[in-house]
Amino acid sequence: MTTDIDSFASGVEADLVALMKDLAVDVKGASGSSEVLDTQGLTKPSFAVNLTALAGGTTPGVTITWQHSPDSALWLDIAAEAALTAVGSKHRFAPNSLMRFLRISWVTSGTPTTATMDFFIQVQG
Repeated sequence: MTTDIDSFASGVEADLVALMKDLAVDVKGASGSSEVLDTQGLTKPSFAVNLTALAGGTTPGVTITWQHSPDSALWLDIAAEAALTAVGSKHRFAPNSLMRFLRISWVTSGTPTTATMDFFIQVQG
């Protein structure tokens, strides 16, 4: 589902809104992950990614995966978005029964690909 990121960040009364901003990925096939967010005692998680720039030669794209962990060491996928191939936003509500730690990981595809993204994780107490 596509959504406006500003309304995502301000639309829900939240105890914690974590913003990981302007994470640049500059190499074909590059992968990485956001900082880890400890959500102990918090509920109603939702995630958003705003792909603000995407450039490359042959079919540039970036695949986003939302992950959780009981211990910040072993990461399990919650959901993965289909490869994003154009600038825009994606928003996803997660099940309320998530593990304590959350993060977002990504991998680029194409020859070569540069992507700039803003990630949001919002939870309520």
